[in-house]
Amino acid sequence: MYNKIDANKHLSNKKGLFISMRDYYYAQGLDPFDVLPLTILINPDNKEGDLKRFEQHNEQLKREIEEKQEEKKAFIAIRRREIKEMRNFKEMQRAQELQHVNQGHANWAYDEEEEEEPCYEEYERDPILKQINTSIKVPKTIWIVKPGENSNRGNGINLCSTIPEIKKLVGAN
Repeated sequence: MYNKIDANKHLSNKKGLFISMRDYYYAQGLDPFDVLPLTILINPDNKEGDLKRFEQHNEQLKREIEEKQEEKKAFIAIRRREIKEMRNFKEMQRAQELQHVNQGHANWAYDEEEEEEPCYEEYERDPILKQINTSIKVPKTIWIVKPGENSNRGNGINLCSTIPEIKKLVGAN
């Protein structure tokens, strides 16, 4: 496909295509970011204002990530307690069986220890833990920063994960 259409910049560069698609989805009453990747244009004439809006968006995203992480941890902790209770119940049953056989005394204790992150083997052994791990997606904040309007062709594209990195690339204070 040829990406240059004479006298038409709106469909032949990434910014123009994005603006056309965004406007189309808004005109249809739809959220363009249900279909398009989140795109933030930094206008050189309003760099500080655009970066401030981006920072606010990034902070909201961080809060959502923290909530997802907490949700995932909570589900994992619940499942791990269930597994522990099942193991303890089985151990208690075995101890009671031995007690009946030997007419001795069996000791059984429920130990409360600090919950740690499940290891790979735990996810593989327990299908519910595996499902929790794969179904609750925690997004990452990696941003693709592309250079200005007249400098494309894949040159100068950077990956950033922090606001200071992005500000440095776009030349903001």
